[in-house]
Amino acid sequence: MEHFESKAAIEAYIRALGLPATILRPVFFMDNLLHYADAEGERLVELPVLPDRPMQLIATDGIGRIAAHVIDHRDDYLGAELEIAGDELTFAEVAGIHEKVTAVPTRLVPLPIEGDEGRVRPGRRLNRGEAEVGAGDGKAVVAAVAHTLESAGHPGQLGRVGRRRRFMSEVFYSHARLYDLMFPGGGPAVDFYRAQANRQGGRVLEIACGTGNKLIPIASDGHPCVGLDFSSDMLAEAQRKADERGVAVEWTQGDMRAFDLGRTFDFVFITANSLLHLHEAEDLVSCFRSVRRHLAPGARFIFDVFNPNVRLLAGADGVRRTRESSSFTDPDRGNVSVDVAETYDAAAQVTRGTWHLSTDSDPDFVVAPLEIRSIFPQELPLLISLGGLRLIERFGDWSGRPFAMDTPLQLCICESA
Repeated sequence: MEHFESKAAIEAYIRALGLPATILRPVFFMDNLLHYADAEGERLVELPVLPDRPMQLIATDGIGRIAAHVIDHRDDYLGAELEIAGDELTFAEVAGIHEKVTAVPTRLVPLPIEGDEGRVRPGRRLNRGEAEVGAGDGKAVVAAVAHTLESAGHPGQLGRVGRRRRFMSEVFYSHARLYDLMFPGGGPAVDFYRAQANRQGGRVLEIACGTGNKLIPIASDGHPCVGLDFSSDMLAEAQRKADERGVAVEWTQGDMRAFDLGRTFDFVFITANSLLHLHEAEDLVSCFRSVRRHLAPGARFIFDVFNPNVRLLAGADGVRRTRESSSFTDPDRGNVSVDVAETYDAAAQVTRGTWHLSTDSDPDFVVAPLEIRSIFPQELPLLISLGGLRLIERFGDWSGRPFAMDTPLQLCICESA
């Protein structure tokens, strides 16, 4: 639809200017439903929608609240592209709510849908609870939908949006197939974790499993495996890859800071710097405590994070540079160049980056924030201890070389304290 395409063109123009920006993409406005005229004693809502197809809605005051929050916390949201919704209802349900609140008989009149019905609204479908705010401006339909949200346990969740955004670079991981092309997996990390799983035996849990690059090979060795990840997009791709290889893995969506799977495991691991999406010390400790609750007697917990190089961190000057090691070939798009601009927040120990994926014909077709914490060698054992774990060994690389200040990794072997 032309007005959606114009919005995409505006976003592309903003990116081309290189302006620091946060893009909010609201779904259908609830307030639109207030402007339909009555006809012969009833209200007719005429829209090009299917009566029983759920559609996501948001009140304009909800958009304003999110925008105000983003402005007040601009550093947390700079470079983000957030799709926001307040509720998901069919228009048959909307008509029923409107009639109940206003006592005006209300009827949906579906108009012809031109082209792909999926283009009735822009953007992907949000998961319920993602970037939600409560509605409610005192007007009939908007107030009724706000009441529906509150009854369902979804009242104004603006605070939770900010909380989630601060530790999880969700936009970056919403492109699971492209992620695998940038980071194809394999190599010594897979060999290491596979060997550790075989040594431990029993049940295996990978936290922040992504698309399963390490867990699927472990499952193929015959271990019962569970993969936990925050991103539904990554889990869907992991499921597809496991099915393709004929490997059984239980994939579950959850928050690594606080999860309860109702069972214990003989081997638990977090790899590829995934732990560094947790920026606050309390979140790291909470994650470690959740891990401890899931460790069987004699179990091992292993994770790897990079060893911070102060010189490299200080060199993060915000200049956009091509990262040749991450550039790749997409079967559909051809050669994809990856540019990254990063700054380092020393007080927070967080590197704040923006990743740009481009082809010659489609510059910046993905622009995604990625924020990664640094955990320095002396603070890491303390965080582990506060989480109820004991650090047994710390290696500096995948070969098992002892950790030293010049080694690239902190590869930590832990057990319950």
